[in-house]
Parts: sequence; structure tokens; C-alpha cells
Amino acid sequence: TAAIASSAPLVLSNGSSRVTLPGSDTDVLCSVRAELVIPSALHPSDGVVELNVDLLPTATSVAGGDNRRRRTEEMEISAILTDLLLPHVVDRSALCVIPGKYVWRLNVDVMVLTCDGNVVDVCALAIRSAIRSTVLPMVTPVAKAGADNDDGNRGGGSGSGSSGKVSDDFVVDGDIAKASLPPGAESCPVVVTVFVLDKERGKNSGGSGGSVFIVDARSDEEICSSTRISVSVDPAGNICGIYKHGSAPALGNEGNYSGTLPVGRLVELTNLAASTSKSVVEIMD
Repeated sequence: TAAIASSAPLVLSNGSSRVTLPGSDTDVLCSVRAELVIPSALHPSDGVVELNVDLLPTATSVAGGDNRRRRTEEMEISAILTDLLLPHVVDRSALCVIPGKYVWRLNVDVMVLTCDGNVVDVCALAIRSAIRSTVLPMVTPVAKAGADNDDGNRGGGSGSGSSGKVSDDFVVDGDIAKASLPPGAESCPVVVTVFVLDKERGKNSGGSGGSVFIVDARSDEEICSSTRISVSVDPAGNICGIYKHGSAPALGNEGNYSGTLPVGRLVELTNLAASTSKSVVEIMD
């Protein structure tokens, strides 16, 4: 099913999106807010990307909207996206404005309004659309006159300064025409989750009479699946990460998830996810 993405701007956001699945109740909203922060001592020249996932009570499968269970679901989705997506959404080194002093931090907030399955993939699409609509204002570090320019200018949205040593001050240009897309956003991957449904499964034998692979699964199909993996693939077709889901699927469904996966089956699922990602990228772009 083709996802429908809308990038109508949200107030106080540098980029935003809303993704829905036709024929499904899955509906996800994403906002990206950029701010200048002091970098960590371990990565003084790298920007920061932080993710927060919220589920509305209407988006969870937990009866009564139990808050504790919902928080667990939010952490699970966030952990998967942090592993598969966040390291590849932008070029973090290009988010540096003044090394060791100022870098851009992108706060990615995802809100799942309603869900009827495939929530991880839809959240990833919402993040990708929001990142690709994000613009960073041009930042010009203020130079101290009469000194050598030791630091220079680097990073997403930074302008070129005059000669002189860079001070702690900077000028943010409010002209939207001079704002720019975060470097690397055009290569943000998509995430495709493949579910395995066993055609025949004996209660005692554990055997299988064949399997069916499903992408873009609905909630009832997720419950019936025995295995699932999520694969992140960039627009060039490179696999960025693979996540094997454990015994507790997202959104509280009690499926029969196996603890191990044969290598041959993993290759099949990965190849299917990679080929499906090409169609997803073509539709979204």
C-alpha cells in the first residue's frame, strides 16, 4: 500500500510531516525542531539528533490505554528507529557550526495518532519526510578582529565569516531564502518490516508446511506472524541496518515470535525488504 505523506508546516518546527496509510488507520505526525547547542566533549565537531516517540491512547492495542504498557511500546519503537534510522538521517559532522562551541541539535518528535499495524515503517517514513523538509537558517560566526581564524566555519547552515579568530558569538540570518536542507538528508533511508506467516504449524512438532512473507502488515496479520525483521535501506539500495524483533512485538500484540532465524531465511527476508524499499522511495519521492 502506498503511503500518503503531507509536509504542511507546523508552527515552531523547522520541518514536519504527516504520513497515513490508505485503507488503514495508521496515522503518524512528525516534527523536527533545530537548536544550537554546545557539543559533547567526545564529539566536539558532530551535531546531535534526538528522537522522542509518543503514542496517543487511541494508538495502542492495550485495553484501557494502560500508561505503563504504552510507555514500554514507545521505548520499543524508539529503540528500533534509533538503531536503524537515526545514524543515517543526516551527516552529523555537517551540523557543526563552530567546532567545540556550537552545533545543531535536531529534535525529532514523532506522535502516533492511530495505528492499525506497521507502525515502525510508518514512523520511519514520517521521520524521513520531515527531515527532507527541514531547513536550517544560515549561521555566521562573529570574528574577533586582528587575530588568525583558527576555527573557521563549518556545518549545516553556517555562513562564511570574515578573517579573524571566531568568538562565541554568531549571527542567525532570518532570510528563509538562505536557509538550507541539512546535508545528508537526501540519503535518509526507509525502513521495511517483513512478517513471516507459517501456512501450517503443528502444536507439538514445531514444523512448518511453508511460509508467507508480508510487508505493510495490518494488526491482525502481525498477531499471526511467527517472525519479523526490520531492514533500513537508503535510496541507493544500501542496507544500513537489520533489526530482528524479539518476543514482544510493538504495540502489545501477543504473536508467536521465534527466538532464532536461519541464515537462509534472513537473506530471503532482507532481499524482499531491499526490493520493497525501492518502490517505497519511488512513491515517496
